[in-house]
Amino acid sequence: MKHNLKYAIFCVFFLTIGCIKNSPEVVFENNNHQVVDSVKIYTRRDCKPLTLYNIKPKESKTGNIIFCRNNKSDGSYGIEIFRKGKIITTNGFGYYTNGGSINHSFQIHYGEFGSILVNSK
Repeated sequence: MKHNLKYAIFCVFFLTIGCIKNSPEVVFENNNHQVVDSVKIYTRRDCKPLTLYNIKPKESKTGNIIFCRNNKSDGSYGIEIFRKGKIITTNGFGYYTNGGSINHSFQIHYGEFGSILVNSK
């Protein structure tokens, strides 16, 4: 019985660790009729964000979210969308654990009326 319990704990631990990804891919789609100057996506404000620039209407750009090396906590992602040098939308989405993503990618749709829709894989 002890052997089975150790084996079960071992399997759960490695399955969990195996699902954590350090830099999930992001595809940002601008479905708005205006140009987006930049988009910042981050795990924590003190970490370097993924920044995508000059996204025209009906255009998409791709990058990877960067995790801080010293971030071993749980949290959610933040997104800031800029137009003409000003933040026009700020939102949170998703979840990460132990300083790593449980998702391999995110597809972010910025809508006509400023809505944000996030699909994850």
